[in-house]
Amino acid sequence: MLKIFSTSLVFRSAAIVLCIALLAGAVSSGISYMVLAQKERDLHHVRVNELLSTVEDTIKIACYLNDKNLAAEVARGMLKNHFISQVMIKNETNILAQVGDTKEGLQVLGDGQVIRQVTSPFNSQEVVCKIILDLNPLVIQKSVAERSLLVVYLLLMQAVVVACSVVVMVFKLITQPIKNISDRLHHLSAELGAKLNIPSGHQHDEIGRLVDDVNALLNRLVMILDDERNLRIQRGIDEKKFRAIFENAETGIFVVDRFGRLYSYNRAFARVLGLEDISLKPQSNKMLQEYMGEAAAKCSELIELSLRENRGVSEDIFVSFLVEKENKWISLVLNPIEEDMLQGLLNDISDRKRVEESTRKLAVTLREAKLAADKANQTKSDFLANMSHEIRTPLNAILGFSALLLDTELNPQQRDFLESINTGGDALLSQINDLLDFSKIEAGKLELEYIDFDLRRSIEESLELVAAKAIEKKLELVGLVDPSVPWRLNGDPVRLRQIILNLLNNAIKFSTAGPVLIRVRAQAVYHEQYQLHIEVEDHGIGLDAEVKAILFQPFSQADASTTRRFGGTGLGLSICKRLAEAMGGKIDVISEPNKGSIFWFEIILNRAKVQVLAPTLPLSLKGKRVLIVDDLY
Repeated sequence: MLKIFSTSLVFRSAAIVLCIALLAGAVSSGISYMVLAQKERDLHHVRVNELLSTVEDTIKIACYLNDKNLAAEVARGMLKNHFISQVMIKNETNILAQVGDTKEGLQVLGDGQVIRQVTSPFNSQEVVCKIILDLNPLVIQKSVAERSLLVVYLLLMQAVVVACSVVVMVFKLITQPIKNISDRLHHLSAELGAKLNIPSGHQHDEIGRLVDDVNALLNRLVMILDDERNLRIQRGIDEKKFRAIFENAETGIFVVDRFGRLYSYNRAFARVLGLEDISLKPQSNKMLQEYMGEAAAKCSELIELSLRENRGVSEDIFVSFLVEKENKWISLVLNPIEEDMLQGLLNDISDRKRVEESTRKLAVTLREAKLAADKANQTKSDFLANMSHEIRTPLNAILGFSALLLDTELNPQQRDFLESINTGGDALLSQINDLLDFSKIEAGKLELEYIDFDLRRSIEESLELVAAKAIEKKLELVGLVDPSVPWRLNGDPVRLRQIILNLLNNAIKFSTAGPVLIRVRAQAVYHEQYQLHIEVEDHGIGLDAEVKAILFQPFSQADASTTRRFGGTGLGLSICKRLAEAMGGKIDVISEPNKGSIFWFEIILNRAKVQVLAPTLPLSLKGKRVLIVDDLY
């Protein structure tokens, strides 16, 4: 608190004015209280006299008749007034009545007593008795306090209001202007400076702060003079440097007003516009539009747009000159720098436009070539699909009739010929089916169906279809289905069987010894979906890294002799890859040369919509032990 009073004139002024106002209010309140107390006492005396005048006749009779009861009755009635504490009525010989608080020496007159002499009703000169009233000073003081308290409060409030008003006036008229000046000088003190002496007694208040800021301002003025001189020198250096950059820039730079009058430009500006004799000194009579040929109107439009929207604009403009000069493309950039002035950049982009035009024409040519190639590819796919159907129809007739002929009586030579025809027809039909499936996939017409099926039965049926070929090559077929695989799933069993058959046929085709195994396991990936993992393992010729890299591409096989040795179109694995991907999975191979191969694929299948209980063992077999012995390896 002491620190605030020592550092602020406002608080010191407020404290002094408030003390004076409170002192004046206290004096005024005391005087008011004394005046009101005297008035209140006089008022009570008047009321007592009025009361005595009212009962005087009754008391005269009581005193004349010496009637104590009547006197006591009158005294008790008078005592009902709260400002009277005691009443005594006495004649010359004795006391007729005395009620209220008893005091010794009541007969002695004082400030709180009223004595009234009562004369005879028959002789006004004869004193019959006296009435002595003792007034209650507490009642008088309370009444005075109640009446004077409001006045005291008003006086005190008036003193406070006066004090606050004086403080506000001092703050507004004196302190606030000084504070504003001080604040402004405080902000300027970062750039200006000087030294003044602080008046005695004002080291810590507003005046002291003002002097400090003025000192800082004057001190800074000396530094500004030096900085200004150094700035002029540096500005001259920078101007020369930027002028050199301006004049030697590869981009045309210029300054124009809203009408297009040129105020400044560099050599690149003249070079871009093909002007050899243009002066590099600003000439107010030179217009930018004069050098823009038929693009002058566009140039004026861009200037107006940039100033109206107060933003930079840029556009590529084709300038067609009226004189014998080469037409060119120009990149024009305008940026407002003042209310009616703009800075512009000019670049010759003719070479870039020529490259863009060539690129555009090349893109159009490539797009047309692509459309033609796509159309030719679609035509080829349609032709392949149609021819596959046309070839397969008579081929089915050939195979059908050859099968019928095999059921007739034939000599060994004829049967051998028919069996060769049947074998060749089967191979040709298989190739045609591959071509037809591949053409459907290429044409984007492959459709999958989603039905409930028994996966284990599909595996068994696939093994049965290739069993004859395995027996012919004396190979064992083994199917291992993990117990984690559900009995029924939902998907496309035909396409799944197609992948499995293709992998089994390849395993049998390229194997000379050892078993061919198919392993199946499943893993739940979502609540209603399973990831099915199927492997087909053989002990055939195997594959090296280079072959594996192109194995799943169309018309690809291990080497050129594979087709001659084993047959096939090279489409089977490519079709398997497309089918696996269509069913949300993938396919790959693990193999080494002469060590066999493991082809595996993963697909996503849904849980069967209709759940069927898995087949159970007969009661006669439950609890029995079975030993299976086989020379698998």
